[in-house]
Amino acid sequence: MAKISSKGQITFPARWMKIMGGVATGEWLFFHIQHANQIVYITKDSGHSDSCAQLLGQNFLTIPSDVRKWFKIQPGDDLKFGYDANREAVYFKKRQVLLTCPVCNELGSIGELPCFVCEETGSVEKEPWLNEITRLMMKSRSYNVSLSIIGHERVQENQAPVQLLVPKIQLVSSTYSTAILETIQDYYQGRVIREAIEDGSLNVQEYKTEIVSMLRTDFEKDSLEAWLSANS
Repeated sequence: MAKISSKGQITFPARWMKIMGGVATGEWLFFHIQHANQIVYITKDSGHSDSCAQLLGQNFLTIPSDVRKWFKIQPGDDLKFGYDANREAVYFKKRQVLLTCPVCNELGSIGELPCFVCEETGSVEKEPWLNEITRLMMKSRSYNVSLSIIGHERVQENQAPVQLLVPKIQLVSSTYSTAILETIQDYYQGRVIREAIEDGSLNVQEYKTEIVSMLRTDFEKDSLEAWLSANS
């Protein structure tokens, strides 16, 4: 773990420099952003890198501004390091607050099936819905689940697709039941709707009926109605 300073710097942990084969003061390091996994690889290879920085004295390393901007890294945030054996590379990610998995409630499973939302850990990181969905799109494949984000939809067969009020979340799987998929789908759809209302991009007074109709389960419809009443 390393903490970001007010100058956007960290003290690069010696353990990870050793894994990289040692890094000398003044040596250039290269940052490779992996948007899908929300991680950044640090290598001594410049190939297809997004940014670079020199290792300074006392093992200080400045995290490039574009990397900090993309991951919303602020002074005081912690970076969590790891090692990808497949790529043989060190990586870091912003440490997020851990929450109880809203689907399996810390069990790591849904009935007799593994919970793909938390990858069977029982907890999820607190992050914007788009970041979580992007990560989940990659990870859910190994659980035989296909996840899509739909921005446009055809209202009538002979008409061009129209833009939806908010992105539509769709889950398909031959392993998980329709009831399970609709519950998880509604959880994310509800998050999309709430964040759109909170940031002012969705007028709830004008489109309330259409918004609620995007949900499948009575539980999530009632939950959204209660949230709208509390925040009106």
